[in-house]
Amino acid sequence: MYVRWMISALFLMLAGCASVPLPEPPIAPVKETAAEREFRAAWVATVANINWPSRPGLSTSQQKREALYLLDLLENHNFNAVVMQVRPQCDALYRSELEPWSYYLTGVQGQAPEPYYDPLEFWIEEAHKRGLEFHAWLNPYRAHHVSGGEVTKTSIVKKRPDLALRLKSGYWWLDPANPGTQDHSISVVMDIVRRYDVDGIHMDDYFYPYPSYNENEDFPDDASWGAYLRGGGELSRNDWRRHNVNIFIQRLYGEIKREKKHVKFGLSPFGIWRPNHPESIRGFDQYDKLYADARLWLNKGWIDYWTPQLYWPINQIPQSYPVLLGWWIGENEMNRHVWPGINVGRWDGDKGIDETINQIMVTRGMRPDAPGTVHWSIAPMVKSMSLRAAISDGPYKKKALVPASPWLDRSPPGPPSISYVQKDQDVLIDWSHKERRDIRQWVVYYKYDDAWEYKIVPGVRSSVILSSFATRRTSASAAESTNPDDLFALVAPLRNVMVTAVDRTGNESSPTRITTRGVEMPQTTFIEKMLAAQNEKHKEVKSRGSKSLVTPGIEVLVQDSLHLVEGKRIGLITNPSAVGSDMRSDIDILAGTPGVNLVALFGAEHGVRGAKQGRIMKEGEPDPVTGIPLYSLYGDSYAPKRKWLENLDVLIFDIQGVGSAWYTFKYSMSFAMEACAEAGIPFIVLDRPNPLGGVVVEGPFLDLKRIFRHPLPLRHGMTYGELAAMWNAEHDFGADLKVVRMHGWRREYTWDDTGLLWVMPSPNMGTLETAIVYPGQCLFERMNLSEGRGTTKPFLLTGAPWIDCEKAANDLNSRDIPGAIFRPVYFIPRIDRTTRNPRGKPWNEMCAGVEIMLTDLKAYRSVESALHVIDAYRKTSPGSLDWSPPETIRMLDQEGVTVKEVIDACQEEVAEFMEIRKKYLLY
Repeated sequence: MYVRWMISALFLMLAGCASVPLPEPPIAPVKETAAEREFRAAWVATVANINWPSRPGLSTSQQKREALYLLDLLENHNFNAVVMQVRPQCDALYRSELEPWSYYLTGVQGQAPEPYYDPLEFWIEEAHKRGLEFHAWLNPYRAHHVSGGEVTKTSIVKKRPDLALRLKSGYWWLDPANPGTQDHSISVVMDIVRRYDVDGIHMDDYFYPYPSYNENEDFPDDASWGAYLRGGGELSRNDWRRHNVNIFIQRLYGEIKREKKHVKFGLSPFGIWRPNHPESIRGFDQYDKLYADARLWLNKGWIDYWTPQLYWPINQIPQSYPVLLGWWIGENEMNRHVWPGINVGRWDGDKGIDETINQIMVTRGMRPDAPGTVHWSIAPMVKSMSLRAAISDGPYKKKALVPASPWLDRSPPGPPSISYVQKDQDVLIDWSHKERRDIRQWVVYYKYDDAWEYKIVPGVRSSVILSSFATRRTSASAAESTNPDDLFALVAPLRNVMVTAVDRTGNESSPTRITTRGVEMPQTTFIEKMLAAQNEKHKEVKSRGSKSLVTPGIEVLVQDSLHLVEGKRIGLITNPSAVGSDMRSDIDILAGTPGVNLVALFGAEHGVRGAKQGRIMKEGEPDPVTGIPLYSLYGDSYAPKRKWLENLDVLIFDIQGVGSAWYTFKYSMSFAMEACAEAGIPFIVLDRPNPLGGVVVEGPFLDLKRIFRHPLPLRHGMTYGELAAMWNAEHDFGADLKVVRMHGWRREYTWDDTGLLWVMPSPNMGTLETAIVYPGQCLFERMNLSEGRGTTKPFLLTGAPWIDCEKAANDLNSRDIPGAIFRPVYFIPRIDRTTRNPRGKPWNEMCAGVEIMLTDLKAYRSVESALHVIDAYRKTSPGSLDWSPPETIRMLDQEGVTVKEVIDACQEEVAEFMEIRKKYLLY
């Protein structure tokens, strides 16, 4: 397990006061506390559509939606900067007269987004709204990437063939020795600096290309090298190449500072300068192979922040993270910022989380004056809720300011002018500043009892609302009191507020202070109502004995969103498992709620209550409890008929699922949503937890046609509300869709974490554990393997030779498969009542199989484990499988292919889905 780190603010106990209000105090008081300082950034790569946009050719609205998701993720997890690649291959993700629009935006180099917008302008504006610094990341010399489509007439390769050299791997590279290359690349950078409000310019490790880009042959710069020699050059060829890059770095830094001194210039070179520096280090020699004398640039101070790519773990001795970081810090002769880059996605699960948290803390310990970390890349945080939670609940628990850069500017801005308005429970703090354009952020410090807290507010804002009091922890008897004195004892009034201004280089002004009125008698009515509501809530929970952490959408609808359905004729798609936290069915909850007119029930797959589906269930058959008419979605079609919808004003979908692509409920939802779009009535999804949790996604795709309408990974990690939003947008259904979100659900929760009671959703599974196993079980069902119902899913080989189940179980246990142990099991098979023969096995003989016994639901990977079981069966008893697997799984037939390779192929198959999926996650 990882350690969740919490860092508390340092309090300097100094005095100060001011009268109320103080629009312009003559002398600003000494600040008694300070906001944390740390650079917290993530790279967003656009080359090959690694991070954004998810693929070329997305619409403008899709690109913006993806961008906002990434920026929100950073803001919500207390990052304060984004490093976004705006020039991946001598192209532009912005309006440029110098280079063409990027292929990675539209799929056609030189073609602008349609409808038109400027992505760089959009990213900068939205980043600043969220209090994030924006650093524009450029590649100085890469002219064309192998993933960048065709080399078009708009490419620099065609427009400036004198600069571009073709490498044997298919890349094109600008010649760093050509003065025209330096002039062009510097012009591109300075065009951005002049026209856009960037906070930084960033370059990575690609100067001369890595040797593999030219199939390990020397860089093809014979022409420029010959010209150098003919001009009397005396340097060796390697020194000459390094000199070319040195000139570029020095010149670029100077030009940026002459134009806009506050724009920081950052570099992220390969993490090792040279092997044996320090002595224990081994690895790639960037000085000799990339011709990058990175140490020189740091020694000379030609940068403002230094982000060596230290992508190795702490305890990897030849490339130890703290050893390398310590060496680079020792080379920092000009005392610039050293904010290392870490690879947060190199390790999965708890190991990856532990390494990430530890590296952040190591960096803090080695650079306590101005710490910082840049995360490669944003993708692991998009993928892993657990990683995000560990970071924001741990080292990034509180927001932080970017450390100041005193060599750029030592003069803090003047203090702001502030005022406030207080009404009942709210205090509106408002401020202004004479130098508003120079202010990037504001810090609002406030104190209720003895401890100062703070909010960091983006510079585009000029006010914040604080609560006029905070509730103190106290006894239940005091909380139930109606005595005004007792009520005041329950709350800590807001007394002191200070506001500071932070400029573009991180300098913080002295504070302006106000003292509020605190809590006064007119507010007691509000306090009484607040406490009474809390008490009623506690009594309600206690009376029903509920320990649930999650409130399903059905209850949220009734309690908070009844306006969506009041006065309307409602249809409900449900199944026998859809219940509230009090174990009442959703039918009974809706039918028993005043103002709800439930007029039709629709059954998906297994009926409604005891009613049958298909030909057995008659159209309009009454529900045995409420008498509401029942209709089957498994009749003539999978969608509600048009004539049924004509009698409705709204259709609600509320089903408890199993979290696997195999199950058909979600596809019933898709057909119904499309039918509602065509009929012009709203479609409401009442969301419920995904029983398998929302973090893990496992391929391959399952696509059995018919009702299996949308290919989904076997384990998709989405709620029905998220799936509905995704399908409605991606397939242009155009439904008037509303998702009533549940309260309290987090993506890492499996059903056991919710506190809700598990209700068996179908005859296929009797326990939550069987649902967890179910995605892997689907693989077996597609391979003509019976599931051996009646136990916890022993995987039973049928219609084939017997296996040695004890040997297979031992093999599986030797593989250290997370979250499960395996044991041989023998049982009477499930019998075909007609032939009394379960696919060839004698009905009166014991069958043999391997039982999966789950030990850790969150660590368990059902598809991965299923593939191991298949592999073990085949090795234990060759010829035992009679299978028809998906094509990706069939790779196991190839000699020498490992289970890991198949698992990797499964994940690669669903990689694009995972990118699309992240846009629609609601929790």
